Order: sequence, then C-alpha cells, then structure tokens
Amino acid sequence: MSIAGQTFYSPNSYLAPNYLNTSSILKSVNAARTLFETDSLLKVRFKARPQPVNTASNPYCYIENYKNAFSIAGYTKLQFTVNLVGKKGSTEYTEPVGSYTVGVNSCTPAIDLSSYASRYPDGIYLTVSSVLSNQAYYPNDYDYNGFTNSSNFGNVRSMDCWVLDVEVAADGTKTFD
Repeated sequence: MSIAGQTFYSPNSYLAPNYLNTSSILKSVNAARTLFETDSLLKVRFKARPQPVNTASNPYCYIENYKNAFSIAGYTKLQFTVNLVGKKGSTEYTEPVGSYTVGVNSCTPAIDLSSYASRYPDGIYLTVSSVLSNQAYYPNDYDYNGFTNSSNFGNVRSMDCWVLDVEVAADGTKTFD
C-alpha cells in the first residue's frame, strides 16, 4: 500500500479506488476480504518501505490538492496502528490489533489473526491509521544521515507518501514467525 501522508489506509475509504502503486486487492472491501480468507491459519506482518519521491508530474500515491513543496530526506522508521474490521451478518465490528514501530525494510512481528477469521464468518479486512514517521524535526546540518538517528515522530507530510507491504500467511502458504 502506498498512501498519502496525513491519511490512513482503509479499503472502505472513498480514496481507495484512487490509490496509486497499491495492489488492486487492497482497493475494495470485497477484494481485501479475499486476502484474509482461510480455514484456520492466518498471520500477517507489515514491512516498511522507503519513502518514495512524489511529484506533481509523477505522483506515487493519491494526493488530493497536491502542492509543490521542497523535498526532505526520507523517513527511516514508521509508527502505525492496525485495526481489524470483521463482518458478522450485516454488522461490522472494529477491533484493535496493535501499534507498531518498524524500520525501513524491516517487518513487524507476525500478527496471529487466526481466531478472528472464525469469529467473523462473513469476512475480515485490516485498516492502518495513525501513521507517523521519524521526520518530526529536520536533522541539523552536521547530520549527513538524514533521519537515520531520529526518534522524533510526527505526521507524514501531506505532500509525501508512506509505504507498507502486507505479507499474509494462510492455509496453503508458507508461514513466518
């Protein structure tokens, strides 16, 4: 998923069909539910990807009212919250899964969602919200490592994107710890 800063990911969002560089299976609730269909085993983890360069002429993610702005060094860590939305009958329920901090090109620990799949027989999907990057304060002129050493988290700028890979292990696939 590649999402504009200061927004969240949900396949139920009016923005979802317009997400660029995001798998089509993550752009609608019905498609996202198929990603998590399983008989028993269901684990997921998220991998933070480097911050892409986003421009008006070459947008990387959906940007509403894009404004030209100066670029800054990319984030090296992301913090975010994951919630599960489960459907039982005609009602949807939201359950917190957890909050995570992960470095670029690193994964969260495996999140076991197996019990949720049986609790919500009409399907589940995930949302990602409260996304922060370690770019809250611009590094000083003597820090040539960009935000590598920063632990100050703040909103991802609206003219930038944040990117997470979603890795799923279910019945019939290899699992991860």
